[in-house]
Amino acid sequence: MIHPLVADCSRLHATAETAAIAARLLHRASETLRNDLPEDWPEWSALVPHLQELLTLPGPPTGKRQLQMIAEAAAAACYALTWSGSYGRSMELAASVLSHADILGNSRSALCLRFQRIMALSYQGATAEAEQQYRHLITQQISLLGRYHPDVMASLREISWVILKQGRYAEAEEVALYEG
Repeated sequence: MIHPLVADCSRLHATAETAAIAARLLHRASETLRNDLPEDWPEWSALVPHLQELLTLPGPPTGKRQLQMIAEAAAAACYALTWSGSYGRSMELAASVLSHADILGNSRSALCLRFQRIMALSYQGATAEAEQQYRHLITQQISLLGRYHPDVMASLREISWVILKQGRYAEAEEVALYEG
């Protein structure tokens, strides 16, 4: 815990090198945690403010690789937040990182963040909106990653669940069968 005055002063003097080191450390920390283990959720929750803070430093993250590291760590954190039931925080974190989409481009890390944002949206009950967003995401994923990439399969699984929750059972089954 850092006193707010110390944090504000430190933020003003942060350099691009400091931000790059922080991005690497957060990325490394995210690789040591499991997002599906409840005992790791408090640590994931503790990483979120640091990820968001990196995005608010004076000047945007300079390097594409630095932002990709932040995006990858954030996507993993979003997954943990969604598993823990913190759907709003997951969507907020994904949106924060995706606000730098011009730097991220149509990268796998950007697509992973979009997937996490849509999944949290669907778990909040916005199934029709989630379905529409999944359809757009799946098109982008197939274009970038190929039809049989695990990320595409995960999106197909989630869209079939969203369709099922809307009571369109035959269509959900058809999408689920398309996975195989």
